[in-house]
Parts: sequence; C-alpha cells; structure tokens
Amino acid sequence: MLFGKNLELVPGETITAITAKAEDGQLNIYALIVEFAAKPAGMDPLTQVAVKLPDNLPSGSTLLVSITLRGQTSNKVRIRTE
Repeated sequence: MLFGKNLELVPGETITAITAKAEDGQLNIYALIVEFAAKPAGMDPLTQVAVKLPDNLPSGSTLLVSITLRGQTSNKVRIRTE
C-alpha cells in the first residue's frame, strides 16, 4: 500500500488511469497491478493506492516503486519484500 500526495482522479476516471511499476537492483522493470485507489477519510490530501507485487519476486528483494497518473510520475519509494 502506498500513499500519494495530491493524487486525485478526475470525474470519469477509474483506477485504470493509475499505473505502477517496480524496479529491482538489476534494473528489471515490473508492471504492477493497481488494485485500489481512494482518499482515506481525514487524511486529505493523501490518496491510498494498493498495488499487487509480482508473484515471482524472490524474498528479500529490494524494489523502487513509483506510480504514474496522467504522465506525472511520483518519486520512487524503496520497499523490501520478506
């Protein structure tokens, strides 16, 4: 689960407008599935985005994850799988 600041869908857009990707230490790029996006109550201006990581990642992987909406890409966040 990620939280994006000032990430807002306009009327008529669905979560398919949001894309996500992960990059591993060998510079392999993985397209991630965006499963959910919504503004949590009381947490304005944040948007909660849930993405599904690939099943084939080895445990202990470090990834850089980013999300994109309408051509604007977020900063990369570092995560580690267990």
